[in-house]
Amino acid sequence: MLDSELDDVCLLSSPGLDEDDPAATLVLDFGDKVLLKRPITKQLVITNHTAIPAPFTLEAEYFTGHAPSPPAGQSQQRGLYVRKPLHSVQAKKVEDKAQEGFVSGLLAHGKGAAFFVQPDCGILGAFETQTIDITSFTNMWGEYRDQLICKVGDLQPKLIPIQMTVMGCPLYFQMIGPQPDRQNQGPIVRFGTHVSGGDTVSRSLRLNNTSPYDIRMDWVSYNVDQEDRKLLDVVVAYGDAFPLKDADGNEVVGGGAMSNDTPPTWDRSQTPSTEGTSSSLKSKSDLEEEEEGALHSAPQKRLFSVFIRPHEGNASDYPYCITPQQI
Repeated sequence: MLDSELDDVCLLSSPGLDEDDPAATLVLDFGDKVLLKRPITKQLVITNHTAIPAPFTLEAEYFTGHAPSPPAGQSQQRGLYVRKPLHSVQAKKVEDKAQEGFVSGLLAHGKGAAFFVQPDCGILGAFETQTIDITSFTNMWGEYRDQLICKVGDLQPKLIPIQMTVMGCPLYFQMIGPQPDRQNQGPIVRFGTHVSGGDTVSRSLRLNNTSPYDIRMDWVSYNVDQEDRKLLDVVVAYGDAFPLKDADGNEVVGGGAMSNDTPPTWDRSQTPSTEGTSSSLKSKSDLEEEEEGALHSAPQKRLFSVFIRPHEGNASDYPYCITPQQI
């Protein structure tokens, strides 16, 4: 009954959705190739089909993003120091700085993504239609699933699924700064001219991680041959494709927490005492089916992995090498 009343008071729709199709499901899909740190806005239309005004609130269930409130008195103090109008370039820098602080405040919870709803509350008048903007902000790649909770008065909340897949790299080199349009572009390391057989020349690179998660990196150096016409590399790995290594570069047997192996799951009900008593009451076919099901449900360790990737060159630690090879 509450669902039908909610449909009468508040009709939720999205631009491009066929409202005449009863099988159409309302889903806020931001896409499967969303670029990292690139905000995307989707619109949600709310229509009141009755003559009764109703208050409404909209909020993401988990990846909630609220506008950070400025410190008390900041707006008043800012006017005291600005004596003349800002130049257009200065105004653009101030605006970009304010936007950066706004996004940082939304993502301060460290979840990797936030959905900002504007407006997130209000009064839906009689026979009124309002357009709600839902903007996604991200600082970490991954697949995000959430629900937008729409509450109208005291009625049962309406849940709208949200889905988004983010691609990109949150790392950047200090010497070139962030590259929004070329997130995988690295700097050119120049060693200059040196005498053959001289001392080893080293260059240092500083990396910045803008995401709220730890990221492990494996470094490989390649030699590029101008006459190399190979296009693809087929790489076969035994065990972990990117094994954990110690300070000397040797593979750590067992991998520890960095290993990709899934730990086995245990059921508390299957204790040695109960297992012996219950098995005596079961037939042989039942036991065989349980053993077969246990084999299929047990996590399988991946022994071999095959990767097909573009040919970058020939992997070699000479004449260039990277230390450490894993951070």
